[in-house]
Amino acid sequence: MVDDFFDLPAFLAILKRQVRLIFLLGLVVMSCAFLYIVQTTPLYRATALVRVDPQETNLLDPAISSRMSSSNESTRIETEVEILKSPSLALKTIAQEGLQ
Repeated sequence: MVDDFFDLPAFLAILKRQVRLIFLLGLVVMSCAFLYIVQTTPLYRATALVRVDPQETNLLDPAISSRMSSSNESTRIETEVEILKSPSLALKTIAQEGLQ
């Protein structure tokens, strides 16, 4: 019945004898993981949803809001959308973030 119990001193002795093998195995596994990470081409995919709020609100007093006419609102929104779609903005973003 005594053999059924876990023998901590014997276990620690085994670990002490095999410490070099354990460290070597850990080093090999970490080296393989590092080489894989360095050699793998990173793939990124991102999407964004931009919401344009046509109402200009006063941040100090939200109760006061200036109302724009609907033609002014749609013109402003269309202008902002065209700016976001522009190729020059996309190229600047790619260059600035290093996304080549």
